[in-house]
Amino acid sequence: MKKFLPAGLQQKMIALIGMVFFFNSAFSQGVGIGTSTPHASAQLDISSSNKGTLITTMTSAQRKAIADPATGLLVYDINKKTIYMFDGISWLPFLFSNADKNPAQLISPVNVSSGDFFAYKVSISNDYAIVGAYNKLVGVLGGGFENRGAAYIFFRNNGVWQQQASLLASDGAADDYFGASVAISGSYALVGAWGDDVGADANQGSAYVFNREGSSWTQMAKLTAADGAADDYFGHSAAISGNTIIVGAYGDNIGANINQGSAYIYTLSGSSWTFRAKLTASDGGVDDRFGNSVSVSGSYVIAGAYLDDIGANADQGSVYSFYELTNAAGWTTAQAYHQKILAADGEADDYFGVSVSAWGSGLAVGASGDDIGANTSQGSAYLFYRSPIGVQNWTLPEKITANDGVANDNFGICVSRTQLFTVVGAYRSDAGVGLLNSGAVYVYNSSGSAVTFKTKIDDDTAETNGYFGFTTGVSGYEIIIGAYGKNNDRGQIGFKNIE
Repeated sequence: MKKFLPAGLQQKMIALIGMVFFFNSAFSQGVGIGTSTPHASAQLDISSSNKGTLITTMTSAQRKAIADPATGLLVYDINKKTIYMFDGISWLPFLFSNADKNPAQLISPVNVSSGDFFAYKVSISNDYAIVGAYNKLVGVLGGGFENRGAAYIFFRNNGVWQQQASLLASDGAADDYFGASVAISGSYALVGAWGDDVGADANQGSAYVFNREGSSWTQMAKLTAADGAADDYFGHSAAISGNTIIVGAYGDNIGANINQGSAYIYTLSGSSWTFRAKLTASDGGVDDRFGNSVSVSGSYVIAGAYLDDIGANADQGSVYSFYELTNAAGWTTAQAYHQKILAADGEADDYFGVSVSAWGSGLAVGASGDDIGANTSQGSAYLFYRSPIGVQNWTLPEKITANDGVANDNFGICVSRTQLFTVVGAYRSDAGVGLLNSGAVYVYNSSGSAVTFKTKIDDDTAETNGYFGFTTGVSGYEIIIGAYGKNNDRGQIGFKNIE
């Protein structure tokens, strides 16, 4: 038996089918709103002389809470004042507001794993940067892996940072901690491996120099201390500038003083790096940890002794400045320090000297344990200036703190100084409720007569124990920031232009 639709319903069905055909045809040609001639390349062309297009707006927390976002999804983040796009893996800042015109470019290399601690240390020089991953698992002959460590070179190509090379020690072994310190200058890269066993001396430590030719990096030299001993931790810190290298050995026993610490200077002679001098503090004591941090600028070498006891203040910390031409012959083993630098308001457990960075006539010193008011270990940093005349001492100290700092931020755990800027990390700063030790970085203008705050850089994908800002570097207007705790200790870096 045939069944027929009522006449009225038949007409409605015919109309509906007609609409379907119309819309299929219209969308195949493009739909115009406010225009009768949509562009042939556009599926939807919107035109107006007095109205704009408003995309979905939400808070940062709401954006990050979207379940399984589609690749290409766009939202406007009202907290960041920025349009974000999901690229299939993470949220990327798609457009930039005046408040933050280019958020950090975050990079997580695909060949690092949980526990590698990628970005434990970073350094930057113009268009090149180096990143250490001291616990990186490296494949060994015969199969299997060992946590030997690695370092990665990044290159800025047309404004975009890309990985260029990965560096390994030619003679690496398990627990060498290759990448626990890194430095880069010009075509040279320096990588410390403080856990390297040298002969029978466990953890004596070493440092490796790599040279760039074109886009290729090759190992040029391995540096060790001729007088090294077990647990010296040579390579715990490292710095390079031009033709001068300094390597810290903060576990070095000086006479009867256990862990007093030392630093070694090497200079480039032709194509060879040659040992020049071993620096120590003539007034050093047990557990000073001299050489925990080092920096070099021109003829000046800076070494921090963050556990130095000053008077009755245990672990107040200090910094030593050495000047090459204190001796007419230049760098000489056991030469006198040029100046011992202290914080005038220092107290016990300030850890003044936990980080140092010298640039020209400017010096930045971190004191991550400094109590600010009632805030225990909020942390601080001190800026010093070197007079170009007379004895050329580091003077006119200026103390900076985070205006929004709280207890245990550890502001000053790292410092980076250039002619224009001072960058300070606060790796245990909290991003909000439930996000502990996510970290933050503070940038200051320091080219004028007074230091002024410029900007605070937060981790847009903050995690508990991410430690964003444990290490930083600055070159020109470009900043690199390490967060070795991100992604279950896999680690992550961020590049940020602050022009």
